[in-house]
Amino acid sequence: MPSPNENTFKHVEQDFWRKWNTPNCMDSMDGKHVLIKEPKNSRCLFFFFNYKNYFSIVLLAIVYVNYKFIVVDMDSNGKERDSRIFQKFEMGKKIAKNNFNFPVSKCLPNSDILWSTSYQVMKHLH
Repeated sequence: MPSPNENTFKHVEQDFWRKWNTPNCMDSMDGKHVLIKEPKNSRCLFFFFNYKNYFSIVLLAIVYVNYKFIVVDMDSNGKERDSRIFQKFEMGKKIAKNNFNFPVSKCLPNSDILWSTSYQVMKHLH
């Protein structure tokens, strides 16, 4: 998947505002446990057994307003938390370094409250 650029995010932001009345939003992210068969001959069964009491790997994805996937990671075992997966995920590292092509920070509509994307994301992870 090609990396989104600043222009792409500006269009997506407008779509979020139009469709969901959500200002300054450029994407949505969530993790999903994908059920797998119990790994055979593995000394690491503990890592794939999640808190929901089944074996899984975690799909972490970022989507646009129209549910189109733009970034996907499916390389983590079911025991890991979304926040830890995000931190080791290449996209998460880029966001932490403010290197993910987000447009410059701007105020929320009709406000003088500045919204800084990377800061807000990282603040909730710690």
